[in-house]
Amino acid sequence: MQAQDGKRKDKLGTLVFKDTNTKEILIWKHIQSERIDDYKYLLQELLILGYKVKSITIDGKRGLYRAFKDYPVQK
Repeated sequence: MQAQDGKRKDKLGTLVFKDTNTKEILIWKHIQSERIDDYKYLLQELLILGYKVKSITIDGKRGLYRAFKDYPVQK
């Protein structure tokens, strides 16, 4: 589905945080659009569950580096 200005309206997706060693999906969230606050929320939930975060790999979305400034980040 496309809006008249050419931008997609169907921005539904799923954010997934995954352990890169075991390939296990640790936590996920369905989203309507990609927001930095959703990433921060999932990170906080992982910490509450007792996970230790050693580093974060991201796709380069602007603002994510600042959101994860306390961790080594790889793009």
